[in-house]
Amino acid sequence: MLKNMERLEESPGFIDGENKINTDILIQDISNENSQINLLCRVLTINSKEYEKNGQNSTRYYGMLEDGTGTISFSAWRDLGLARNDIVRLTKARVRQWQGVLRLNIDKGTKVTKVTDESITGKFKTRQSPAPSRKLTINSLHPGLNNISCTCRIVSIEPIDIKLDGELKTVFKGVLADKTGSLRFTAWKDFELQTDMVIEIQNASVKVWRNFLEMNLNNSTVVIVHTKVNLPSLNELPIEERVTIGALYEREYITNPEFILEGTLIELKSGSGVIKRCTKCSRTVQSDECVIHGKVDPKYDLRIKAILDDGTGAVTILIGKELTEKLLNLPLKECIEFISKNDNLNRANELLLSPVMAQDVQVKGQIMRDDFGTTILATSANIVSTDPATVRSDAQLLLEAME
Repeated sequence: MLKNMERLEESPGFIDGENKINTDILIQDISNENSQINLLCRVLTINSKEYEKNGQNSTRYYGMLEDGTGTISFSAWRDLGLARNDIVRLTKARVRQWQGVLRLNIDKGTKVTKVTDESITGKFKTRQSPAPSRKLTINSLHPGLNNISCTCRIVSIEPIDIKLDGELKTVFKGVLADKTGSLRFTAWKDFELQTDMVIEIQNASVKVWRNFLEMNLNNSTVVIVHTKVNLPSLNELPIEERVTIGALYEREYITNPEFILEGTLIELKSGSGVIKRCTKCSRTVQSDECVIHGKVDPKYDLRIKAILDDGTGAVTILIGKELTEKLLNLPLKECIEFISKNDNLNRANELLLSPVMAQDVQVKGQIMRDDFGTTILATSANIVSTDPATVRSDAQLLLEAME
């Protein structure tokens, strides 16, 4: 701390909500309680991007800053005349939080001064890279962390094409895990990661994206592949977590990608049973009419949308075709035959799914939160309250009654 104080004696410090000056500001100490800060730092990276803003073409400048204690990203809508490795003093830079990560906004009220005093710049030049990342386990991560290090195993990874600033970009999304838990991640460049690979991640950040805690691997992140690190195998890692529904709702954000819930299916929701989908966009259709593609020749599908209640709370469960066939022990073809013998489609679907309703089930799945509430997308579902053969018998009796 003494060395940091010596280096920052020349720094104006930061301005907090009460406009008090404090001279021991460090990047690692910046929080969203700081409205404006003063900072002495080095430019790690700087880039620019053309935008159309308020009907006019504008250029946004963005990059990464470091001061020996951590890193923080910044953005500006004016040319700061900065280059990589410049030592700068920022006065009244604004602190903003976006998707759970702290950033600096350099606006018209921010003064940017290049520092040329060798007694100051020399201390930065002797350090070839930022301070070492803080080594953390997955269960100790929380939103807003920067410059962290974590050793973990790749549980899954896949390339995703997204549109960013009007351009198509490939990012890599997946799941990481160590012996303390699992976490989603996004890599903004190709680190050539593979499933089951053990890696050490340095200089990553943590944010919240759509209620999920997520690790961000960007251009300044370093990834080291390890072959002799003692880490549990994929089958031994805590990928999913067993929780009550009530406890799930109490969480500010979601950590583990999958959860195991157990409760009773108490209410069937509209859109359950045999449904029809557009062959072009997979949206559900009514009267063979897609809201996007008009009249179509639809394909049949099967699902269960129901309310699961465990006594601590209730949540919507969405169970897809293969799992629904398994629960009913009936293939889609037989389900289609069953509903075709009824004039009332909704009533037919209620009868079709009645053998699984009011049953105790164990569901493993991924949680999704949006404007419509919380839904569990099931990746496995099993009846635990009765012999599955009984469900098959009840379903078969229904089929025979319709013949």
